[in-house]
Amino acid sequence: MADPKGRSQPWLETSLQNNIMEAGIPLRILDAIQGQAPRTVAETYGEVTMTTMVSEIAKLPFYKLHEEGDAQR
Repeated sequence: MADPKGRSQPWLETSLQNNIMEAGIPLRILDAIQGQAPRTVAETYGEVTMTTMVSEIAKLPFYKLHEEGDAQR
């Protein structure tokens, strides 16, 4: 998948991860948002809830993936 400016999915994932870290979102929540497995056994205890992920995602800047009138891919 590429965006209208020709950037690749790995570029978009890296950009998202950078913005998540700059927003101060903890790594455990970053991993949950990206669907990554827990890094340690301790991280398997408890759950990162959807409510938690949504409130953390709300800290991120708005992503505009296409200009109005541009063809969507």
